[in-house]
Amino acid sequence: MSRHDDRAMSEMAHEAALWILREAGDRSLITVTRAELSMRGERMTIFVSVFPEDEARAALAFLDRGKRDFIDYLRQHARMGQLPLIEFALEPNLGGPGGN
Repeated sequence: MSRHDDRAMSEMAHEAALWILREAGDRSLITVTRAELSMRGERMTIFVSVFPEDEARAALAFLDRGKRDFIDYLRQHARMGQLPLIEFALEPNLGGPGGN
């Protein structure tokens, strides 16, 4: 990854966190953990954690429904030229099944 890619991923994670803070309700806590750019730079995956965990499906549905609004937000607030395709995903459970 280039320094430019690292900066883009950091900025995207920051902007996603701000947008979620502004738009999400209080049913769950959605935290942006990181953003990951594909090798070709065409796709950006924004990873989130959700508390309580049983609200994860609803949180992802909210993020998917709001994707167009998030992209509009990015066009106004992020200093990025061409925006990659955005997708949201749950941060994988680092503890594995039944862990932690």
